[in-house]
Amino acid sequence: MKTVVVTGATSGIGYAVALEVARRNLQVIGIGRNRERCLRAREAILETSGNGRVRYEYADLSVMEEIRDLGRRLRGSVREIDVLVNNAGTFTMKRSITADGHELQFAVNYLAAFLLTHELLPLLRMSSDPRVITLSSGSHYPGKIRWNDPMLTKRYNGLAAYEQSKLADAMFAAELHSRFRIESPGRGAGSPVSSFSVDPGLVGTEMGFKGAGTLAGIVWKIRLLRAISPEQGADTIVYLAADPEVTRYSGTYWKERRRREPSSVVTDREARNRLWEMSMELCGIGTYGEP
Repeated sequence: MKTVVVTGATSGIGYAVALEVARRNLQVIGIGRNRERCLRAREAILETSGNGRVRYEYADLSVMEEIRDLGRRLRGSVREIDVLVNNAGTFTMKRSITADGHELQFAVNYLAAFLLTHELLPLLRMSSDPRVITLSSGSHYPGKIRWNDPMLTKRYNGLAAYEQSKLADAMFAAELHSRFRIESPGRGAGSPVSSFSVDPGLVGTEMGFKGAGTLAGIVWKIRLLRAISPEQGADTIVYLAADPEVTRYSGTYWKERRRREPSSVVTDREARNRLWEMSMELCGIGTYGEP
């Protein structure tokens, strides 16, 4: 039976993915940062899907030690993971710093995906068909990695921080493919990992209201007039998690079940490697995939 892990699974796209996975009679492990919301989400999915193989774990993904603890809990209780969906994300117009000293959006939207994938890679590689799906956004196209100031300490702009985090997500997905699918076969270190990044589209969630000022909230409310539902936003993610043929396209960027051309930065192997090395240092990782 396949096991699918979904972060940010108490509402919005993550909840829609978890529900659809449960409806397909697969085992789902949802991740959320609030215990009560995790309990409510699990109960709702159980009632709607009739699938008893639904489990929720809670962790604040802005805190690296909580991510590491989550990894330890899952490695101690799960034999293998077939699909990891790095969906959790946040947005804020005001600069906020995590307990680890990192800018909040870079930490939650990107570093959490980088670190959690590292923690769960041993379980993923126990699967015969492991897949990692990381949510990016069309906002990655104008994004730039501030190599000398990734935490935007000198000049903060919430939209620029979001764009940077989503560019980093797409770069990570492409580099994960290069390192753990292209280079893995024949090394006896486990199954090669398929990796994808996804633009779910403009989805009607509350993320744009969280941490936004009055003006940003009004802009987001207007944008939501043309938004799609969380279920529609989840469709491509579920497709990439389940379709047997898509693994041939590992390393690519997707929207509406179609491969799309990402930013030129995403295809720049040197830039991706630089981001990877910087992320290893920020996360305190020695060897990736060996927690």
